[in-house]
Amino acid sequence: MRERFGRSNMKNALKKLLKKAVIGSLPTLIIGALVVVGAIVLMNAVKTSSWSDLFGFLKPRTTIDHGAVILEAIKKEAKLETIAMLERTDNRVEKADLLCIEIVRYLGLVTVTAGIDLEEITASDIVVTDNMDRSQTVTILLPPAIILHTELDLENDTIIKERELLVAALCTKGSQMPDAIIEAQRAAEQDAKNAALAAGILQKAEEQAGVVLQELLKKAGYPNVVIKYSQGEYSPGVDD
Repeated sequence: MRERFGRSNMKNALKKLLKKAVIGSLPTLIIGALVVVGAIVLMNAVKTSSWSDLFGFLKPRTTIDHGAVILEAIKKEAKLETIAMLERTDNRVEKADLLCIEIVRYLGLVTVTAGIDLEEITASDIVVTDNMDRSQTVTILLPPAIILHTELDLENDTIIKERELLVAALCTKGSQMPDAIIEAQRAAEQDAKNAALAAGILQKAEEQAGVVLQELLKKAGYPNVVIKYSQGEYSPGVDD
């Protein structure tokens, strides 16, 4: 009986020791398992990514204000001339001084140029959106197109002068022909501008500005550009 009792106590003592050993090593086993799992995950990541991708967060990053960069690139162009129309005009001006009458007929060629004043664009008019493929889409709100200037072709115009002196003594102001010519030229410029507006020069200028800006920003590293302006939305390069 004593021998059996002694063996039983010995078995119980061994069981307690084993139990303590297992419990005592449990944290070590858990840590070891986590290390193994972490190593497996890291190896899989290495297979699909470069070390620069894995540890890129350790490197200092430079934040680029894309809107400011784009704005600077755009404003270098100042006034963007995008379209010009040549208009023919026929204007008649009459100057009278009592009984002295002077008439000038002006046949002119006027170039009307329209475009966008890029200096009107502000940072709030430019939105840069990050895409899933790490590219950016640039959306620009353009100011309305305007007539930038008109130019008379003075080498190919025609001036027809007429003068009627009913009573020469009454022509107290002398010849008014120079003033009549200037007035006729101004009228020619205004008529040409009105004709160009009627032909849709501003809408054409806006559409062409979209194409020009797309090319400009493409060279600056922004291939995806959406232009918004008074006529609606225009994505150059999509339908052209």
